[in-house]
Amino acid sequence: MESIKKRTIEVDNMVCDGCEQKIKDVISKICGVKQVNADYKKGKVKVIYNLSQTELKSIEEKIKEIGYNIKDNFLTKLERSFIHFCEENEKSNLNQKASPCCSNPEEILKKAGKK
Repeated sequence: MESIKKRTIEVDNMVCDGCEQKIKDVISKICGVKQVNADYKKGKVKVIYNLSQTELKSIEEKIKEIGYNIKDNFLTKLERSFIHFCEENEKSNLNQKASPCCSNPEEILKKAGKK
């Protein structure tokens, strides 16, 4: 199952078109990333990705690995932590098999052979 996410990452030290291209090249190679747009003038990287294949935390780590800094003030840290938490929960839910609906107990009992 796909869960497409659109996120904006604030990056501190992009200074030219070359920085934009480097980030686009590296991030677009991550499995599950659908689209990447970097804007050094605004200091932002916009990413569209499939949560069942990657997550924001992995994308941010890759940006750091190639030498760029993720904006790290209190509010952005708090927001990113919240997004990371939500994505982990959603990804976990995507990987679980659907359980029978409790709104129809007769059907559940029939399938279990108890009725």
